[in-house]
Amino acid sequence: MDDLAGLELYQLMALITPVSQPEPISWYPQTLGWLAVPILVLVVYFLKKWLTHRRFIKRQHRFYAIELINTLSVDFTALTISSILKRCALYDYQRADIASLTGDDWAAFLNQQATGIAHFKNFNHYQKNELDKLKQTAIDWLNCYEVAND
Repeated sequence: MDDLAGLELYQLMALITPVSQPEPISWYPQTLGWLAVPILVLVVYFLKKWLTHRRFIKRQHRFYAIELINTLSVDFTALTISSILKRCALYDYQRADIASLTGDDWAAFLNQQATGIAHFKNFNHYQKNELDKLKQTAIDWLNCYEVAND
């Protein structure tokens, strides 16, 4: 300290070493756990997208059937709607279980698959004034019926 006593201020300032700057903080995660978080988020995101797309593809026949029902001509019959519903059901259920169903059995099957949503009766018993309601009921059934492996 005595050797600094005779120095001028500008000489003392020259002897001061500058403060060293700390190394910049890295934004890159230090551990593998933090690297796994965005990877896991991406995997979950793409898995969800894939499952949604797969479900859409598996239900695409329903959208086609709804489009068929909506584009029916004015002089359609209840049996036309029944055949559209049967084609759709054949896509989702075993042919042996569906193909032989007619009349009251077919209506009971439709009612059983979408409980509380739709109430069908024998398609041969629908009157002309009930066809618009039947059309809407069939669309509701197509939107809501459940398949075990869906």
